[in-house]
Amino acid sequence: GETGTDRDLCADVMDDIVGGFVENGTFMGDTYVAPEPCSTITQPNDTCTWGCQKLFTPERERFGCCYKTSREHHKWLGYADVDKVFASADLVAAECNRPMPEACTVINSDEDTGAAAVLIVDVPIEYLRSNSSGVIESLEQDMERAVGRTTAGLQIRGYRYRSATSTFVDFEIYGQDKQHSDEIKTQFEQRVAAGAIFNFYTDSVFFRSAL
Repeated sequence: GETGTDRDLCADVMDDIVGGFVENGTFMGDTYVAPEPCSTITQPNDTCTWGCQKLFTPERERFGCCYKTSREHHKWLGYADVDKVFASADLVAAECNRPMPEACTVINSDEDTGAAAVLIVDVPIEYLRSNSSGVIESLEQDMERAVGRTTAGLQIRGYRYRSATSTFVDFEIYGQDKQHSDEIKTQFEQRVAAGAIFNFYTDSVFFRSAL
């Protein structure tokens, strides 16, 4: 997604809020806690102090358009309690008069022309979220090989825990139109079913980092 820098993924930017979701869609982690001066805001009409506003504003900028995009994405996935998970940040944003930016616009694509797909990679979710050197680039190279599209026609939506050593990567495929996107997705899923997908780049970057 488009965030502060083009290389930031919404999954990473929003980890403080949505990082506690596990594979089956329930939330097992800690809910978001705003900067310390904001701890006085626990219900509507609580006062937002200058100190809270000063520290929360950069948080809001960091979440950027990912905030609403991530909420929409987790609801689309059918996850439970999404609004509850976002509630504490919503409350501080409202009381401090710092509304969250609108959801990200997807570059060169219309929301309704994409086809949602899932790639399994054999690296831990923490490693993908760490954004260490070359991780996203290698993942994108593997996606290009798996789908047969350049990254201009692909967009990573987020990561979901699969096991201690593997991760679901949710992504969107964009063809010329919805029918074309669906055809590309079908071909990709046929290759997955045939066992023809290998994540050479992601695996090699991960194993080098683990040495």
